[in-house]
Amino acid sequence: MPIVKNTIAASVKRNTHRGYIGWSSCDNICMDMHGCLDICAEALELCAYTPVLEAAAYILTSGVKLASHADSSSGMLTDVIMCTYELIDKCTKKLQSRMSE
Repeated sequence: MPIVKNTIAASVKRNTHRGYIGWSSCDNICMDMHGCLDICAEALELCAYTPVLEAAAYILTSGVKLASHADSSSGMLTDVIMCTYELIDKCTKKLQSRMSE
């Protein structure tokens, strides 16, 4: 979780220019968010359900905040949000199947 928070915070800071996040900068942030999602997917394979859910919730919240003040016209932010939903869905399904065992 600290890796995800630090990565996203650093990316937002690095890609904010004079208080504005343009479409290119938003895409850069989204690429970093995708990297965080990849890390979460690997952790999910190791059955780290709680950290994955916490990190996915943080990524989702960060994406929604980004949508409110960044130029997300490329559609990449929508992709990040949809991938985050998919990760949460996979995680909850694995948890459900684990609980029913």
